[in-house]
Amino acid sequence: MSLPSIQAARGWSGLTAVDNEDNLLGRITHIYLDRDTGLPEWALVVTPERRRTFVPLAGAARKGDRVGVAVHKGAVSDAPAIRPGRELSDGDAARLYGHYVG
Repeated sequence: MSLPSIQAARGWSGLTAVDNEDNLLGRITHIYLDRDTGLPEWALVVTPERRRTFVPLAGAARKGDRVGVAVHKGAVSDAPAIRPGRELSDGDAARLYGHYVG
């Protein structure tokens, strides 16, 4: 799956993220870019339970006032807790990849 373009993801902050079955994930608060490609790679999502979690943007697309991502809600709920910062460390990105990709 490919990453969205910067132009596509530019206005996604503040939108609602939904999973691949249209289940609510939460509100996107920040988009994180890949350091090498500059493409949007992760969304920081605040869940209805107020948990902040990273969601992969590979295969993501805007659907009206929502952004559909290509992962299931259960995977997002079980994602490793990573403290948001200005950018993700290599170790944090590896933990997220390990969780979502295997």
